[in-house]
Amino acid sequence: GIWAQAFRLQDSTDLQALCKTMALAFLAASPVNQDVKSPAAPRTTSQLPPPGGAFSSNTALVAGLAAVVGLGKSSGRVTRKATAPLAVPVLPEPRYRELKDPLLGECDVGFDPLDLALAPSPFGTGQDTYYNYREAEVKHGRLAMLAAVGWLSSEELQASLAQKLGLADGLAKGELAPSLLNGGLGNLPTWFLPAVLTISAWIEIVPKLQGKRDATGWDQGVLRYKPQPGRFPGDLSFDPLSLKPSLMAMGTSPEKLHNAEVKHGRAAMLGLVGFVIQEFVTKVPVLDEDQFSADRLVASIDKGIDAVDKSLGLQIPTIPEPFPFSNFV
Repeated sequence: GIWAQAFRLQDSTDLQALCKTMALAFLAASPVNQDVKSPAAPRTTSQLPPPGGAFSSNTALVAGLAAVVGLGKSSGRVTRKATAPLAVPVLPEPRYRELKDPLLGECDVGFDPLDLALAPSPFGTGQDTYYNYREAEVKHGRLAMLAAVGWLSSEELQASLAQKLGLADGLAKGELAPSLLNGGLGNLPTWFLPAVLTISAWIEIVPKLQGKRDATGWDQGVLRYKPQPGRFPGDLSFDPLSLKPSLMAMGTSPEKLHNAEVKHGRAAMLGLVGFVIQEFVTKVPVLDEDQFSADRLVASIDKGIDAVDKSLGLQIPTIPEPFPFSNFV
C-alpha cells in the first residue's frame, strides 16, 4: 500500500502523509530486544534495552524522520525562528535591530559589537543617534564612490591632459593622487578646497529647507536629522532624469537600491583607505601597482612552467605578461 501511494503523490501534503505512514510502520515492525524464551515476561529495569540498542536507534531514526517531514504538524514544514545574519557569529545580536528599521536589507550584516549605533552622541541617543548615523554613512559612501573614481582617473589621465592643455600637473611626487600622507594637497589650486566646502554646505542646506532637520537641538537644525523611520537616508529628492520611476517599473524596489548604495559606499570607503596605505608604502600609483602585481604573478607561474619543462622534457607554452608595457622589472 505504501508503494502504491508513492505513485499517486500530488503535492507536499501527500508526501508528508506517506512519510508518516512509513515512520509508523517502521516503528511498529522494529524489534525491541524481545526475550525469546519468555516473551510475555515483564522486564525489569536491568532488562531494558541499552542506550545504543535497537530500541534507541530505531526511535532516533523515526524521530529524525518525523522532525524532517513535520510529523504531527498540519502545515507540512518545520517552523524556524528567522534571524538576520551576523558578521561575527560569536557576538550577540546588535541592539540597533530593536528599532526594526524597515529599510535594512542586504546592508544589515549585524556588526556593531560596541553598540555605537545607539550610544550617546552629539546627535542624541537611541534612535536619534541611529538615524543620524545612517544619514552620515550614506553621505560618506557617496563621497567615497566619487573619490574612488577621481583617484584612479586622475592618476591615469591627469598628466597627459595637463600636458596637452599646457597646465600644471597637480599630482603628488611619483604621479600619485594628492592625499594627506603624500603631501600632495599642497599642490591643489587655491580655489579647489573652498569650492568643495561651498558646494557641500549648499547640499547640506537642502534637508533643512525640506523640514527634515531637528530645529530644536543645539545646532538649530543645521546638522541633526529628525528620526524618521521609513525615510530613505540621504534622500534629497534629487532625480533630474526620473530614474527612480523607470527602475521601479523594471521591478527594482527603492529598498533594494538603497541597500545597494550603502554596500557600494562601504566598499568605496574601504577601497580609498587601501589606496592611501598602498601608495604610502609602495610609492607607486594604484593602477600601476595592480599591473605590476599581475605581471609578477604571471612571471611566477611561467617559472613553474619552465621548471616542469626541464624536469619532464615537455614544451608547455608560457603565459604572456598581461601588461607588457607596465615597466615591471
